[in-house]
Amino acid sequence: IHKLPTTSRSDAPQRRQRAGQYAHAIHAHLLTRTDSAAGTARAIGASDRTARRTLPRLEAVGLVELRGGRWSAHPATLDQLEALEAGTDEGAA
Repeated sequence: IHKLPTTSRSDAPQRRQRAGQYAHAIHAHLLTRTDSAAGTARAIGASDRTARRTLPRLEAVGLVELRGGRWSAHPATLDQLEALEAGTDEGAA
């Protein structure tokens, strides 16, 4: 019998930190080239699920956009980064 790992509220800060790291890595990757969600995931060593969950969050604050199935990034402003951080904290609560 395989037991699935359990998570607790004490894991929340680690999940937020990982989410922020993936968001940063995705944004940095897309600043250098346009890519699909799956291609972005492979490039940064994340799962497709992580990329597909993170890209819309980045899009919501104006850091990336989807055109014809490919994502591209815009240079970040401090306001956008703060909005992303606020969204990460709210989403993990």
